[in-house]
Amino acid sequence: MNFFDGHEETVRLERGQSFGIPPPIYQCLAQAAISAWELAAIEPILLEALDGRAGAVCTLYGRKHVFQIRVECHFPVPIVCLDIGEMDDPTAFRNVGGGDAEDFHNWRVIVSSMLEAEGFVGATWEEIEQWNRDHGFV
Repeated sequence: MNFFDGHEETVRLERGQSFGIPPPIYQCLAQAAISAWELAAIEPILLEALDGRAGAVCTLYGRKHVFQIRVECHFPVPIVCLDIGEMDDPTAFRNVGGGDAEDFHNWRVIVSSMLEAEGFVGATWEEIEQWNRDHGFV
């Protein structure tokens, strides 16, 4: 079991071995937690092993929701899942997605889903391009 302090502690990738998580997948888990913190102040609080299986659950707290990113490595293809719970009942989680933990797209969807649950709204590609033009980045 690992505890995070998002302000002071650096994530150490070698810790993934203690959970039976391959380093590239653990790096994705660490980056998803860091991105959630940096983009939306969704704070990673706890990383704990799965009971008797290779993998871990990372628990994060946002302003509106509790999130759990679950990595399960005992399957032929490691999977990642995102579960979301309400702040007033952090024991009742609903699964909102996931997939192959080796596919970076699934990790992007997980971070995006956490941001959306906290109320962040994404922009379309055209809106991003227009903003870049308006601000002299193109």
